[in-house]
Amino acid sequence: MIAPGFIDLHAHGQDSVSSRLEARDGVTTALELEGGTDDVARWYREREGHAVINHGATLIEQGLDQGALGIGFGIQYLSGTARGENKGRIKVGADADLTIFDPGG
Repeated sequence: MIAPGFIDLHAHGQDSVSSRLEARDGVTTALELEGGTDDVARWYREREGHAVINHGATLIEQGLDQGALGIGFGIQYLSGTARGENKGRIKVGADADLTIFDPGG
């Protein structure tokens, strides 16, 4: 197979060592979409100027204002949350026409 590169949608290893290993496997973009990060702006600043491959993360509302790619959550980990709360997350993404990533769903 010949491909220009692969996108890993579920990459928890978001450090230079992990990125170098992913690049050796042909990954050109590693995204932390499932759980996202608590501070999207800081997360991007930490990678600025020395990232080995493309990268991106998710978080709700505040993170979206800071450049998050969409909303990511593992609904299988949220069994204690109210149904309306999960619907609210989905509505925020839908209203903003963003990607909603759930690796378990």
